[in-house]
Amino acid sequence: MTPLEADGGARDQRPSRVACRRVLYFNVHDSEYPRNRLVRNYLIRHGYSVTYTPKSTRGGITKRTWLDLSQLWVGSRGVRVIVVSEFSLRYALPAWVVSKWRGATLAVDGFVGLYETWISDVGAYSRFGLRALAYRLIDSLARLVPDYFLVDTEVRASDAARRTSSRTSVVSLPVGSPREWPTPTALRESTNVLTVLYYGNYIHLHGVDTLVEAVARAAPHIPIRLTLLGNGSLRPEIEHLVRSHALHPLTTFLDPVPEAELPSIIAEHQLVAGIFGSSPKASTVIANKVWQGLACGRRVITRSSAALDEIAPLVGNQLVQVPPADAGALASALILAAQDAGNTYPEARRRLDEYVDERFADFLRKLSVHTARSSNVS
Repeated sequence: MTPLEADGGARDQRPSRVACRRVLYFNVHDSEYPRNRLVRNYLIRHGYSVTYTPKSTRGGITKRTWLDLSQLWVGSRGVRVIVVSEFSLRYALPAWVVSKWRGATLAVDGFVGLYETWISDVGAYSRFGLRALAYRLIDSLARLVPDYFLVDTEVRASDAARRTSSRTSVVSLPVGSPREWPTPTALRESTNVLTVLYYGNYIHLHGVDTLVEAVARAAPHIPIRLTLLGNGSLRPEIEHLVRSHALHPLTTFLDPVPEAELPSIIAEHQLVAGIFGSSPKASTVIANKVWQGLACGRRVITRSSAALDEIAPLVGNQLVQVPPADAGALASALILAAQDAGNTYPEARRRLDEYVDERFADFLRKLSVHTARSSNVS
């Protein structure tokens, strides 16, 4: 139950700053998950001393919950900031109690809501059942109790701000792309075949069925190849759809790969496909693959949404938007994209990174003022 030091055990050793800059990152499901790593590394690079407690995996749910809460209590000693990680909203209320006892600032990362994930995206449970009601309650509490509620787009921030308390500051921290990824490269070989890459989970949010339907409509008009990388409950359905459209000679299915391998796979394709679903969440997010495809200098096609207004001016025609769940419009966009599929966009990464840096810098300024003020009060 000992908290683990983040970033290879590195701690900020400057005594004059440590008092207000000790952070507990609580209940981390995967320390290499892009969202989690991004936020932790920003804190570390800006002088915060970050430790994290991993999610407990031993025993049944009662034992795991007890171990998690024990780590929260022990790990929060002497910290000035507690961050509840992105998959741990059910612990927002106990984290609030502990933060009050410790005199610490509480931030809850609402990047992954329980209701929108398990009810809307995955469809694992009925929206009229008790589990759906419980998820709504947990999500609501996660917005109401912290000092800072973190989301990933301005659209989601505006929505959350309308449904939270006046004491909670809602902050949008963009997803961005991994800084350790290599700089964008040109296409490895010139070809007249439009190569399209989709990677991610096979869930309704992503609308992979719309992408397959669009490729089927575009294939009679342009040379095209589709790579589908990932896994999920809908993969058998997508495989059947590919066969039913006789697209199997043009389609490659790949199993998930480590994140570090994605840049080389992206570099082998001309186009990165984003998400095409019509769910409420799909209209408010900017998917990882959208950020990453743009940062790798590739043209990205994804469903239109107000969320994209944040980054569209930074990338121009590199980002192509189509109506949600509209295979016809997507097919037309693919045919049009084939006319200049050899274009790459090496400057996009710098502009996107600068935007992400600005948003994080604003949050860290607020956090520094808040922790200093609460430290003076305590």
